[in-house]
Amino acid sequence: MPAKFDRDQLRAWSAGLDIPAGAFGMGLVGWFIDRWQDTSPGWMLGLGLAGLLGGCYRFVREALRMNAKNAAQFDRQRHNRPRPSKSATPPPVAPDANHDHDDSPRP
Repeated sequence: MPAKFDRDQLRAWSAGLDIPAGAFGMGLVGWFIDRWQDTSPGWMLGLGLAGLLGGCYRFVREALRMNAKNAAQFDRQRHNRPRPSKSATPPPVAPDANHDHDDSPRP
């Protein structure tokens, strides 16, 4: 049975592949232009760098979006949790069995 991925997992995988896919895809376009124009690797390097920067931009943008979504979800879960009332008295502390004498300073 194939594994099921939810939308967030697929989005994370997509964000992780943006950098190499952008660099490779634009570098490939640059390589074709270099062959067509009979130029040195100028177009390939230039477009590859542009693809790398574009992939980094998309990665950071998507990571910030996922972080904001997860932070909002965490805040909703935290605010829906019941809080202890402030009027409740703390439980009494049991006396220490190894302490038979009073350690308070004597005048």
